Amino acid sequence: MDKICIQKGSGPDYDFARQLQNARFNLYPIEICYCANEPEVQKHLEDAKPGFVRIRSGGHHHEGMCSGTDVRIIDVSKIQHIQIKDDVLTVGPGAKLGKIYNELWKTRRLLPGGGCPDVCVGGLAQGGGWGLYSRYLGLTCDRLIGFRMVRANGKIVDATKGDPAYEKLFKAVCGGGGGNFGVITEFRFQLARLESEIWSFTVEWADPNSSEVYRNWRVNFPNNADRKLTSFLRYTVAGGAVDDKPIVLAGNYVGSQAEMEKALIRQLPDAWSTKSNYKPERVDVVKDGQQVYQHPEYQPGPPLEALRALPHLAGVSDEKLRDLSSTCAGIPYPHKISSCYPNLAFIRGGISTMHTYLSDSARKPESSARRYVSLHGMGGAIKDANDWSSYAFRHYDYLLQYQAWWANKDQKDVETRCIEWVEGFRKALKAWTEYSFINFPDHKVPIEDYYGDSFAELIEVKKEYDEHGLFDFPMGIPRS
Repeated sequence: MDKICIQKGSGPDYDFARQLQNARFNLYPIEICYCANEPEVQKHLEDAKPGFVRIRSGGHHHEGMCSGTDVRIIDVSKIQHIQIKDDVLTVGPGAKLGKIYNELWKTRRLLPGGGCPDVCVGGLAQGGGWGLYSRYLGLTCDRLIGFRMVRANGKIVDATKGDPAYEKLFKAVCGGGGGNFGVITEFRFQLARLESEIWSFTVEWADPNSSEVYRNWRVNFPNNADRKLTSFLRYTVAGGAVDDKPIVLAGNYVGSQAEMEKALIRQLPDAWSTKSNYKPERVDVVKDGQQVYQHPEYQPGPPLEALRALPHLAGVSDEKLRDLSSTCAGIPYPHKISSCYPNLAFIRGGISTMHTYLSDSARKPESSARRYVSLHGMGGAIKDANDWSSYAFRHYDYLLQYQAWWANKDQKDVETRCIEWVEGFRKALKAWTEYSFINFPDHKVPIEDYYGDSFAELIEVKKEYDEHGLFDFPMGIPRS
C-alpha cells in the first residue's frame, strides 16, 4: 500500500485500511492518512477539522475510538523504528510489541509491555499498559522517560521525564489515554536488564465452583507474592465451548523453576491440591522473544466450534485453529469487554455474586462465543508511588476484565447476547466494584471513571495542548 492517503470509497485498499481489530465495528472514515514521519503528520493536521480527527497506531481500541465515520485518521503505524542503546529503547508508536520484544531479547533486556505481540506500543503506553512483568517492573508508562509529540498547532514537543517545562504533559501522557493531547511520534523507555531465568506457569481447575482458588489468589498473589511473579486468574463460563477451561491461573516468574513452584505451593495452600493440571515452561530459552512476553493462556478468543463454522476456514486443522483463536494472532474478531476494580467490600459479596453469575450463565450456553472474566494481578512495583504518571489506581490489588469473543461479525444475535452478558456482569458486580481501566475501555462507563483523582488535571492539560478540540473524540478527555 504505497498511497499516503486513502480516500473513502476508493476500493479494496480502503476496505482493508479502515478495518479495526474489533470486527464488531464497521466505520467509514473520509480518509486514512499513513504518516511515516513528523512532517507528514504536520501536513495532515494543517487543514483538519476539530472533532473529526482520530489517531491510530494499531487499531486495537476495543470500542473503535481510533476511527469513525467521516473522520480523518492520522495513522502512525509506519512510524515503527526500534533502537536500543545501552538501557534505553527508542521506538515509534507503530512498532508492534512482538517486533520490539524480539529486538529486546537479543540484548537480554525487559520492558513491562502488554501480553499481545500484535498490539502497537502507542496506545498501550499512553493508557498505562499492564503486562506479565508489571509486578516486577511496573506499568509500561512507568518506564517512559521521554517522547516526541506533534501538537494540534503543528509544533513539535520533545518532552523528557523531569523537565519542568513539560511536567504536566508528561504526567498526562503516562496514563491519560491515547489520542487526547497530540500525535506521539516517538517514545523513549528505560529498560531493565535480565540476569536470570524466566518461567511461565499454568494451573487449571476443572471445578468451576472452586472458590478457594480466588480466596488464595486474592490474599497471596497481588500483594504478598514475590514481585518477580505476575499472574492473572480467569473464570470462563462452563458449558459453552468444548475446549474451555473453567478456572485458569497463569503468569510469569523471573527466576528459577524451583523458586516459582515453591511460591505457587506456598501461595495456594487450599487450592493447590485440588488442581486438575499444572504446566511449567521455561520461556527464556526460545529463539522468538515474543514467547517471553506472551503467555499462551492470555486472553483467548473465539472457540474452535465458531471458527470451524467460518467458510474461509473450512478444512483447517484444529491445531491451526487453536492458534487462530488467540486474540493475539492479529486477526480481527468481534468482541465486547469492560473493566473495573474491586472495592473493599468485594470479598464480602463480590466473589459469591461472580460465581453465581457464571453459574447462571452456564445454564444458557453460547457455543459460538467464549465468555469469561479475567483478574489481572497488580501490587508489587505497580504500587510504588510516583509523581510523573496520571494512572490513579495503583492502590488496588487487581483489576477485573469482562470479555466476550465470537468469530462471525454477521451473527447479530450472538453479538446482542454477548454484549448483554458483559453489561449484565458489570451491573451484577456494581455494588462491589468501581472505576475502570482505559486500556480495557467500555463506552458505557463515564469517562471520569477511567481517571479518578487525575481527571481534573487531565482536563487542564487537554485545554492547554488542544485548545480548539482538534483531537476531541467520544471517550476522549473533555476540555471542560
